[in-house]
Amino acid sequence: MPYVDAETRNRVDRSGFEAGDKSGVLTYRLWRLLEEWMRDGRGGGWSYGSMNEVVGCLETAKLEFSRRYLWPYEDQKMEDHGSLDLRDI
Repeated sequence: MPYVDAETRNRVDRSGFEAGDKSGVLTYRLWRLLEEWMRDGRGGGWSYGSMNEVVGCLETAKLEFSRRYLWPYEDQKMEDHGSLDLRDI
């Protein structure tokens, strides 16, 4: 968990992201969202089951991001630059 400074935390909590924010700011905001979800009881309280559901949601979101953005990006780069087959090394 990156520990961003108090000024950045306050800004992100109030108004969101800005151009040039580093990945630590995204990690902080995701953590805050999860913490708010659990604290407000929407996750059913602090139990193994509710925390396990949060981890499942994170995994699903990660996979969906990869499917929509990362994999097509990688496919394009492979087409642009050619694929490296380990058998060719």
